[in-house]
Amino acid sequence: MTTGTFPLGLLGAGEGGVILDGHEASGRASACRFEEMGLRPGKAVEVLANGGGGPLLLMVDESRLA
Repeated sequence: MTTGTFPLGLLGAGEGGVILDGHEASGRASACRFEEMGLRPGKAVEVLANGGGGPLLLMVDESRLA
């Protein structure tokens, strides 16, 4: 099991993690958009698809996000 802090884009399909508070890294406007999508600190996410360089398909709770 790999542990550490990684951007979601570095995770492959089937891998997951927990969203950390990223306000400092992404800026307040981006952080608000992520929270609106359900990507809040403490939420578990699973990467369903990552084509590398394109959109990610994530599972958060029972929702799929791209």
